[in-house]
Amino acid sequence: MKALVLKEYGRFSYEDVDMPKPGKDDVLIRVKACAICGSDVHGMDGSTGRRIPPIVMGHETSGVIESVGENVTKFKPGDRVTVDSTIYCGECGYCLRGEFNLCDNRKVLGVSCSDYRLNGAFAEYIAVPQRIVYRLPDNVSFEQATVIEPLAIALHAVKRSGASLNNTAVVVGAGMIGLLIIQLLKTAGCSRIIAVDKAREKLVMAEKFGADVCLLSDTVNLYEKILAASSDKGADIAFLPESEYVAVCGRNISKVNEFAEKYNVKGYTSIEDMAAKSGVEAVVVCTPHPVHAESAIPALRAGLHVLVEKPLSTSLADCDAMIKEAEENGVILGGICQRRFYTPVQGCY
Repeated sequence: MKALVLKEYGRFSYEDVDMPKPGKDDVLIRVKACAICGSDVHGMDGSTGRRIPPIVMGHETSGVIESVGENVTKFKPGDRVTVDSTIYCGECGYCLRGEFNLCDNRKVLGVSCSDYRLNGAFAEYIAVPQRIVYRLPDNVSFEQATVIEPLAIALHAVKRSGASLNNTAVVVGAGMIGLLIIQLLKTAGCSRIIAVDKAREKLVMAEKFGADVCLLSDTVNLYEKILAASSDKGADIAFLPESEYVAVCGRNISKVNEFAEKYNVKGYTSIEDMAAKSGVEAVVVCTPHPVHAESAIPALRAGLHVLVEKPLSTSLADCDAMIKEAEENGVILGGICQRRFYTPVQGCY
């Protein structure tokens, strides 16, 4: 079959590759459409470290089932389908609780990293487990179906926010996800939606899709403008994009330097030094959990807001110590239960 292969960063080749070999629980899908995700763009230039060449990228996809494995009962050849980009195991503790995105053994279609390589949907065919496949309604086109995965992300964010009637919402970033969030907030009954972006053309799209107020992010006194747009009440809810790396800090000098060079950021071996020189206001602590507090407390004392990755594995005593430091220094301490940052900075500590 034909596929678009990332041969090296910045260079693709449209070439013949081996057909995927579906297992007993898999379906073979003839790809009809595949969108380009922002992560594919960053994978192409090598900035994420999660599209190590050679790899066939692509995960926002739809198509028609060509054949099914002998254990497949939910689908048949000819079914129009889309897929979840995350292949979860279905057996770990997270999966058994329905938290598939936290699966201990998850793999993502079209990703190649140090742990695994899984070719994606920039190809004529893909083979995936039936548990991540979803049948499409007849009135949804293959092209429309490629937006289902980013739409699900936006919907999840809006549901978690508790958006309701007459809320004022701020959406920072009017890219794909931001525009979907704006439409969903309008559907949820928000009375005022304020879009913020650095690109005028994106704000034009935001207004088209339902934003009531559009503000350039480099506007002087942006905070005051948001207050003015909300009758001096501020926003009830806000949606912020994932931040870019600004600096990295760790004990392993060679790993810190490697990361700093790769992402074009400053590298430090002292949190105090980073706080004083880098200009950062917040840090993510993604060290091994036994030393969460050892890493977080100096940052809190330096007046930095701290987000601790996987805090549920931290001891209660360490949690109490971090909370105390945050309260005494008037900064924010938070936690995120999914490893979003650890993989790229692994080894720096």
